[in-house]
Amino acid sequence: MTERRLPPVTEVGMISLALIVAGGIYLSAHIPGDVPLALKDLDRAVAKGFKNLAAIDDDPDFERIRADPRFQKWLRNARAGS
Repeated sequence: MTERRLPPVTEVGMISLALIVAGGIYLSAHIPGDVPLALKDLDRAVAKGFKNLAAIDDDPDFERIRADPRFQKWLRNARAGS
């Protein structure tokens, strides 16, 4: 029988965190008018290591907030800081 190896705790933790943050961003993007909550979740994701800002451009979950000037400003600032 082969021993099954689990990923290091840090990798499991990062995957779990990514799923939690993604869920928060998803919910924030689907709550009409709650752009500040979405931006707060995005800030938290970037602070925890999220770097794939290009994915936000095509992600339909962000459709409701994509045109909001606050979101546009956040995205510009996030890209400038990358």
